[in-house]
Amino acid sequence: MEFYQVVKQRRSVRKFKPDDVSEEILKRILEAATWAPSAGNLQPWRFVVLRNRELKERLAKVHTEYSRKAWGKFEPEVAKDLASRGGGWKKDYLVDVPVWIIACYKLTVQKGFDEAALASTWCGIENMLLAATAEGLGCCPYTLAEGEEQAIRRVLPIPKDYRIAAIVHVGYTDVKVKAPPRKEFTTIVGYDKTP
Repeated sequence: MEFYQVVKQRRSVRKFKPDDVSEEILKRILEAATWAPSAGNLQPWRFVVLRNRELKERLAKVHTEYSRKAWGKFEPEVAKDLASRGGGWKKDYLVDVPVWIIACYKLTVQKGFDEAALASTWCGIENMLLAATAEGLGCCPYTLAEGEEQAIRRVLPIPKDYRIAAIVHVGYTDVKVKAPPRKEFTTIVGYDKTP
């Protein structure tokens, strides 16, 4: 796919086929992440590939518990918008997502660099999302609710000097997700001034 086509076609997909993603394709997606820019070339990202169904079942329960709490705090229009695009607090469907990529970043010893490490890891995540789209896969970045990371650590042995930036769900899908509305260009871009 042509680059700008990939950018415009990437969607957050929440319905996946059970078909497996080959190791060859998965490696290309992960390699794309490693070519992202990073502050000070730290390359702080670390990726845990999860295919184990039992672990996914345990984590889906954690996600459901914390999502229920988070959805209870959403403004009605936000919840309505998310629901219209397939979102919801029930996360049982995640068990059937073929591949989970848990994107972590290593905490630094340099004061003030942890925020830069997180931002750098999100650059890697964006590369992954675009690469998955270019490979004909569906994907969705899952961000954590308050307190959820600690609960995940009780399921997965993530070292103390690592934080979780997001979890990317990847798989084949035959669902066409409509593009959510975009803000007007002139309301988000200003030349020599804030729009």
